[in-house]
Amino acid sequence: MKRLSFLILLCLLFIACNKNQRGSPLPVPPMQATNKLSGKWTLDSVTTVFRDPTGKTIGKNTSSQPGWSFQFNDDKTWGETLTANNLTGLASNGTYVINSDTTFTLTTAAYSIVEPCKIFSISPSSLVFSHQRPTLFNGVTPGTEEYILTLTK
Repeated sequence: MKRLSFLILLCLLFIACNKNQRGSPLPVPPMQATNKLSGKWTLDSVTTVFRDPTGKTIGKNTSSQPGWSFQFNDDKTWGETLTANNLTGLASNGTYVINSDTTFTLTTAAYSIVEPCKIFSISPSSLVFSHQRPTLFNGVTPGTEEYILTLTK
């Protein structure tokens, strides 16, 4: 009986020392994407994935885009610049919101287009993210185009 009482007491003490008891909030890790996204990024390549209405991949194309860059500023504004093929200047710009370490949202100023983006990887020197757009294949079949952008600082 003494052994059983001792085991029960030991269990109660262990449970009482649990730091994540009901009602106490779990620690939230700081968002790492916030600090890493800021800066000028050079676009290395764009992979376009074409999907049918069910989400099945029906094609893929990867191209390089020399002279394209993105600038993400600390004040949550962004801009895309073209400096290739005799085109120079701001292609689009707007604001961005970091939703989590794996997602952010771009809003284009000129047309108020809101594009949810998914971060595949981010480091101080490399960023890979994607966004999707609805499309019509052959002008009639609905689908999506996913753009996977690979950038470096």
